[in-house]
Amino acid sequence: MLRGLIIKGISTILIVIGFQCVYAHSNFARKSGDCFEKNLTIKRKVFPANLGVVTDFEHIFTPKQIQKITRRIQEIKSSTGTEIAVVSLDSTYCNTKNFDGYVLQLANFWGVGDAKLDNGILIGVSKQFRKIRICNGLGIETILSNEQTKEIMDKNMIPKFKKNKYFRGIMNCLDAFETHFLTHQIVVV
Repeated sequence: MLRGLIIKGISTILIVIGFQCVYAHSNFARKSGDCFEKNLTIKRKVFPANLGVVTDFEHIFTPKQIQKITRRIQEIKSSTGTEIAVVSLDSTYCNTKNFDGYVLQLANFWGVGDAKLDNGILIGVSKQFRKIRICNGLGIETILSNEQTKEIMDKNMIPKFKKNKYFRGIMNCLDAFETHFLTHQIVVV
C-alpha cells in the first residue's frame, strides 16, 4: 500500500515537472469508450512520430491548411519565442477516456518547446471524440494560465469546432495566443 502511494506520488511529480494541460468541458466534449489500455504494453507504437508542427492523423486539414498553420506557428515562434505544435488524434492512438492523459504524455514525449525554458504548447484535438486538450509547458504557465488558456479555447476554438471549422478554430487560437503574449509584453527567447 505504501509502495503504491510512493509510486503514485512519483508519477504525480513527473507530470507536474512536464506540462500543465487545459481541456474543454463544453458541448464539444462528449463521452465514449474504447480499449486503449492494451496499447500501453506496445513499446514504440504508443506514441507516433512527430511529423512537424502540425501532425494531422485525423486528416481534418487540407495540405494547404497545414502549410498555413505551420507558417503561423513559425511566425509566433519568431515574435514570441513560444513553440507550438498541433496534433489531431483518433481511436488509432487513444480513446475519449485516455485522450487528455495521452496528449499530455505526447507533449512530453515529443519535447514540444525548449527544454530549458519549458515554453512549449501542444494543441491536441479529436474530431472523432469531440475533444480538445491544450498542454502548456511550465514556462508558459507564468505567462498564460490554465484559466486564460481555457478562455481562449472557449472563445476561439469551440464555436468554430462545433461548426466543423477546425482550421479556423486552430488559427483563431493561434492568433489569440500571440496577441496574449504580445499584449503582456512577454517574449520568451
